[in-house]
Amino acid sequence: MEYFDVAIKDYSGYADNEDQEYAIRGYIITPKRKGILSGKVTIPNNITVNGTTLPIIILGDTSGDAGGWTGASKIFFENPATSEMRGIADSAFNGSSTLSYFEIPHKLRFIGSNTFNSCRLLQVPIFTNAPIYFIGDFAFNAALTSDIIDLNNNIEINIALGGEVKKLGQSSFVNAGNSSFPRAYGSFTIGSQNNPTQLTTPSTLPISRNNPSQGQIHTLTIWCGDRITEFLNNNSLWAAQESGGSSVWFYLRSGNSNYTPVVNLMDASGQKH
Repeated sequence: MEYFDVAIKDYSGYADNEDQEYAIRGYIITPKRKGILSGKVTIPNNITVNGTTLPIIILGDTSGDAGGWTGASKIFFENPATSEMRGIADSAFNGSSTLSYFEIPHKLRFIGSNTFNSCRLLQVPIFTNAPIYFIGDFAFNAALTSDIIDLNNNIEINIALGGEVKKLGQSSFVNAGNSSFPRAYGSFTIGSQNNPTQLTTPSTLPISRNNPSQGQIHTLTIWCGDRITEFLNNNSLWAAQESGGSSVWFYLRSGNSNYTPVVNLMDASGQKH
């Protein structure tokens, strides 16, 4: 491939060693250098190298040069429903000032640390198209935008993850929102009634920091399903600290009493707790 270095990789054990259903051998593709890409990029399902045809399974990052995919404005897949794409490497799009769209392929499982950090023009992806189980530290820190804007020019960021997410990294969605607007706010949902959460490991502050100039997620909804008792008895899975310091989900700074997060824990019947 003209713009990429290509290597064969076994996905089993790369990051997703908990579900062998997704084990596969394929190609990892990495831009030859930072800035080599521009405009719309479409990722084929399969490529042939030296007579060997395999699926593309990982988008890699240029060694020692974070943000190797910088320059691309939109990322599409030849056929997202049949793509075998499993993961996106750490820092692949880190700091991109041009990326506005990333299509989520339907077997994506892993988004690395700092992968979309500071991608402020990126429209909120449709995460629920894929069984993503891991999102790394600072993966969408200071990233994401939306076309939903209120009369005060506040931008609304509504993020929905599938129930398959087990691990959310530190500050993975902190400060969501385009900095050209005075404030971003909105909701964060994990799972649905028919696809309840498998969450086991939320790290510190995955979604919010209460600063008027930065992103604020006002409503956290977790569809707990039959695990509702576990969540009610273990607030380390969802707790929001009332004032100062850090907590599992929210950081509420002293003096910002106008911000009170809402936490909805939903049981299998759709009842809110």
